[in-house]
Amino acid sequence: FCQLAEELVAKGRERGVVVPSVVTRMALSMLANSVKSVAGFDIHDLSAIKCVHKCTLPALFICAKRDDFIGTHHAQSLHDEYGG
Repeated sequence: FCQLAEELVAKGRERGVVVPSVVTRMALSMLANSVKSVAGFDIHDLSAIKCVHKCTLPALFICAKRDDFIGTHHAQSLHDEYGG
């Protein structure tokens, strides 16, 4: 999750949206604390790519080739590691 969040911040910077790093770190920290208190887990432990090899249920991996915000490499990596 955090890797994706960092990529989104970087993509925003490429588009001219400049947010100080301290603000993004603080926002992610607040989000992590909120999720931890409500759902009982740490978002830093979330990583689909680390678990997808265990998945054996049928899955459909979809991505948009012209989506310049979330790259197709995310879906491709998950597909490549998929265990089903």
